[in-house]
Amino acid sequence: EINGYVLKSRRDNVELVKAFRSLILGETYVSEEIKAKIHSKKNLSKVEEIDLLIIRQLCEGMTQDEISQLFQQKDIKPNSTSTIEKRLKNLREEFSAKTNIELVLIFKELGLT
Repeated sequence: EINGYVLKSRRDNVELVKAFRSLILGETYVSEEIKAKIHSKKNLSKVEEIDLLIIRQLCEGMTQDEISQLFQQKDIKPNSTSTIEKRLKNLREEFSAKTNIELVLIFKELGLT
């Protein structure tokens, strides 16, 4: 479970203090930059079921290679590592996420995982 996420930035110390305060109070913390990215997404029509499956596996801690192997075992297509990498790259671009972790957080905040 993710209870807080802070992006690396010049304001790291300010964001970390805010995050720690929220976590101590039992709250979830999401930085303002992430909130802006989440709220700026008006059209989710480009997200396909396979994308949600990939994101859910990332949430479980699987690597892209492990996701590929799982999809091959379950005969879920597309299932090549390169296709999974490409889909994640496209999703990161669509949601302005710099990393897969940031992408997972955005999907969690949108209630898609």
